[in-house]
Amino acid sequence: MTTTTSYLDFLLDLHALLHRQRIATSVPFVWAGLGEDVASDEVLPLRMLVGDIVTFIDEHPGAVEDLDFLSDHAHRSKYHFARIFREETGMAPWAYVQEARLRKAKELLETTDLSLTEIALEAGFYDQSHFSRTFKQAEGTTPGQYRKDLQERDEHDA
Repeated sequence: MTTTTSYLDFLLDLHALLHRQRIATSVPFVWAGLGEDVASDEVLPLRMLVGDIVTFIDEHPGAVEDLDFLSDHAHRSKYHFARIFREETGMAPWAYVQEARLRKAKELLETTDLSLTEIALEAGFYDQSHFSRTFKQAEGTTPGQYRKDLQERDEHDA
């Protein structure tokens, strides 16, 4: 078992424990537009779960294999997980994973001398080609040109 998997398992076990212990407060929430009161011990754990998974994705974007990986660890069907994730974050889970991977890749481009292939794999892309296509689509430039532009800007500022 990898450290990444055990960290997520720990968070999910903690979430389950908190839910079973009903540590969440009992202040009623109203689901948006539904008008029905739902005790926070039903809503708050879902928010905590999504928050924990968002943290995991942000810290380990390369560890997320697919939507099934996330929904399995959330102990929800992938459709239910996708719905609650979108309600809490405003984004589809896979779109969030892609953005986290791009943030990680940009951080590595800005702060390391790793090759583009190493950055692609570290950030969770399948290969350098997938990384370059995704990066160019999102940023309007290739990863290599992005790094070059940063270096030129740094040299100009110095």
